[in-house]
Amino acid sequence: MSLGARNLCNPSSSDASALEPYLAFPEDTTLAKLDCYRRGGGTSDRQWRDVLDVLKVQAEWLDRAYLRDWAGRLNVADLLVRALDDAGLAPDGATQP
Repeated sequence: MSLGARNLCNPSSSDASALEPYLAFPEDTTLAKLDCYRRGGGTSDRQWRDVLDVLKVQAEWLDRAYLRDWAGRLNVADLLVRALDDAGLAPDGATQP
């Protein structure tokens, strides 16, 4: 995965670079969490709740085009659509009533 986010599924590392400060954009965090959720068999309630929380809090600032593009590359586009719906957000960026 070539996203800006580090591996959020298994953050432990013996690599010294893991100690460097890092800021993840909400889009990268969302995509990494969706990827973890998919690789974990879609059973982690924690991963799914994390995705929904990020989407809800960052809703008006999310780069939806970036999310859609990378979700397709990572084969999690279906999960992104579902997460946006579960978070009460329309795929086009509008908030659902």
